[in-house]
Amino acid sequence: MAETNSDRLLSPVFKKIILWFKKDSVFKLAVTLIFAIGIIFRFWDYYDRIVILADNSRDIQVAKYALDYFRIPQIGQFSSAGPFFYGPWYYWILMVFSKAPLGLLSPWYMMSLLSLVFVLLIFWLGKEIGGRHLGALAAFFAVISPAQISNSLAVWNPAIIPLLSVIILIFMTKYFSYRRTREIFIFGFVLSLAITIHFQSILLLPVLIVLLIATKPPKKHLIYLFFGLLIPFLPLIYFDVRHYWYDFKSVFIYLAIDQYSIYVPNRWLTYVFSYWPLTWGQIIGGNKWAGGAVIILLAGFTLARFKEFNKNKIFYLISLTFVLEVLLFRYYRGPRYEYYSYFTHPTVLILSAWALKKLVEVQRLAGIFFIILVVFVTLNQSITNFKETGISFKKINILKTEIYSTFPKDFEFSIYGCKENTSSLSHPLALFIYNDKKNNLDGIKIGVCETAQKFEWVILSSKKIQEEGYVNKTTSKVFTETAEWWKENPPQKDAQFWQFMKRKLNPSCYPHCL
Repeated sequence: MAETNSDRLLSPVFKKIILWFKKDSVFKLAVTLIFAIGIIFRFWDYYDRIVILADNSRDIQVAKYALDYFRIPQIGQFSSAGPFFYGPWYYWILMVFSKAPLGLLSPWYMMSLLSLVFVLLIFWLGKEIGGRHLGALAAFFAVISPAQISNSLAVWNPAIIPLLSVIILIFMTKYFSYRRTREIFIFGFVLSLAITIHFQSILLLPVLIVLLIATKPPKKHLIYLFFGLLIPFLPLIYFDVRHYWYDFKSVFIYLAIDQYSIYVPNRWLTYVFSYWPLTWGQIIGGNKWAGGAVIILLAGFTLARFKEFNKNKIFYLISLTFVLEVLLFRYYRGPRYEYYSYFTHPTVLILSAWALKKLVEVQRLAGIFFIILVVFVTLNQSITNFKETGISFKKINILKTEIYSTFPKDFEFSIYGCKENTSSLSHPLALFIYNDKKNNLDGIKIGVCETAQKFEWVILSSKKIQEEGYVNKTTSKVFTETAEWWKENPPQKDAQFWQFMKRKLNPSCYPHCL
């Protein structure tokens, strides 16, 4: 058979790949295997494992509706902590993801692919800190991390924070090494972007402090940094200028007053000896005892190797930022949900790999045993997550088909969530029906509810909606209430704001405060 032009083109490519692979083939085979495992853990039984409930589907509802009707969200979703909202950048990102020609699940596919990019970046950062073997070990921990696997299957706004966090660390280290304006600009841009996507990312600010102290940027570089930090906030500033600084004042009230209104246990002993070992264990995949053991090893080797500071400047730079982040997080007064620690994922994975690599260097058998132990408990936990979620793609499709079969083909539906769980089931169902172009405010009113046994749905009357507290989750209404609520209910000028703040911050002197 005659050789085709494509064969002639591909042959040199394959030859180059084979020649590249022959050099240090064992290490390259190991790295290839790591990424292959990452693909399996993220895409195996994909439809049953992706997270579509509540906020995940709500955010896709907003993004898809904005695309379909040529609307650009000016603000993001409200925070669960208080009456303030994030910037619109994440909705813009989801709108881009939704344009991928992969169907309804395009945003989920894109987030899962970004999870693999996260692994690649962890490898690069680890290699910069301690060589390629450290990079490979950190990448392997990222691949099998239960927290990272779960994160790769979600599309709500905290899911992208670990990726942005590792990008911030990479550009911090690149600027530390090369002192170029583009690095400090991108560093500032991504840092502000992370903060506007989820305000818990404000805990990354110690990275900025350490960068400024360690590098002492010249004036020109500080200008680039300033504009990098400013640009992601411009949409929020634009909104607030036109609406009496509503968001700024809401955030200020929360930080100065509201966060102190609810008591949350916050002892140092609990924080150090319970919260962080448990969180560390969740990220690397073990329990709090494994997490605590890695923390002890890390602390010991960090102090013992301090005399080698000049050889490990990047490691100590990242370690210092993490210590400051931990200290800052301690003074957050509120419940610490698991996703509040997403910003620490890259640092925890890198530092864990560094500590265990140092243990191997000091005591080879003990180090290998410890790594095998961590990998074993991690894989055991990760494999148990290979199961169908409570609200899965398949189950929503079955529910949708059941509703469709009850009515003629040309009927449209307005979806409501029951009072007991208004969002978990109604958002994904409304999204799926909207994707079929059958979700309409004027359609048949359908109420859905998740019970212990099954998903239930009923046809609603206006009376039943009012009496039983059903909440409308039709896509057009979700978009309006999430991204454009300010059009129907614009924020009003508050002439009493400063008097309110004086009274709350210093009640003993009010009304005679200056």
